[in-house]
Amino acid sequence: MLQLQAQRHITTLSGQKVQILQNGTWQKSDISATNIDSSGMINASESPEKKPSVTNSTSNNITIEGIKYIIALAEKKEIETFILVDILDKEVAMKEVQLSQARQLKNKEFESTLKNEIADLKTKQKTAEKIYKNDAENVKKSHHLIKLKEAELNKSMIDLGQSLNINIAPYLTVIKSSSPKNEEISSVSSKSKGKKDVCLFLRDEKVNNVRIIETNAEPFYTFTPEKLKNYFKERELMDVNMSVIKKGKEYFIHLIIKISSKDAAKNYGHLSKENLMRIQFITGNSINLYCSDDVYGGTETYTGNIVFKAEYSINNENVKMLLKSPIDKVGIMWTSGFETYDIYNVDLIMNHLACLKII
Repeated sequence: MLQLQAQRHITTLSGQKVQILQNGTWQKSDISATNIDSSGMINASESPEKKPSVTNSTSNNITIEGIKYIIALAEKKEIETFILVDILDKEVAMKEVQLSQARQLKNKEFESTLKNEIADLKTKQKTAEKIYKNDAENVKKSHHLIKLKEAELNKSMIDLGQSLNINIAPYLTVIKSSSPKNEEISSVSSKSKGKKDVCLFLRDEKVNNVRIIETNAEPFYTFTPEKLKNYFKERELMDVNMSVIKKGKEYFIHLIIKISSKDAAKNYGHLSKENLMRIQFITGNSINLYCSDDVYGGTETYTGNIVFKAEYSINNENVKMLLKSPIDKVGIMWTSGFETYDIYNVDLIMNHLACLKII
């Protein structure tokens, strides 16, 4: 990706004033309650990682800490997304200059490559701009929290907490200090479940004294190779749904891959234990997950589709990354080879993990 070339002062959509330094780092230009240093981190005294101490603070103080926690994360997220949008804008501009030069030189092959690269960048650009607008709205909402009364404040903090993928339950328990802690967390969960379908759960059970919770599976991506698109005019070759499973303290991505072909086993083979799933984020970063077991396709009754059900374990570091960034592409290693898929439901895993985190 391009590096930001010159020191600049910008104002974000929400009105934050930010200084972007030559090395690509940033710092806030204005003086605010959420002081952020030049590395882009919130100062230790107000770090979002610092949880409130219920025993040493009044309910009012804890509520204020919670609001500051939400504001700090909302502001930081908006700035980071602005920088991503800025980088993508510069990459598109650079590629368009190269495309103009390729046309002048009548280099058809390079021109075709650049057109594809620009189209891919513009797709990322559109997604990033949508996220940026949402992040700016979250900053405005977070600053409005201090004006709300208790009932409205609870609801707004729950909504913002889910949007920012953070657990705000510790702050809410103090607002309603007469209720037991476990009841309060249960209340947060039930309210969040009602927010949208992503917080519906397929199962919540105990197996060998281990609690297993799984979110409802939702559409993740579809895929048809170019050479087969004339044949698959009204449907896709591959239709993939996704859920997230929490087993005790461990998390797993559960893929349900349906292939509309009786030759699926011949063309794709199967998914071997420890086979790779590479997740690429819109930021350009990527993580590797690995299949938990050998998975062979089974025939679906009535449709004849071949169905693969695979679980990929997620370690704690990868959970953190998946909670922060939308997804651009997913690559799956089959026994027949590696195949990459474009993701359109870019925040699906993020939302499912957020739902499980508040339980």
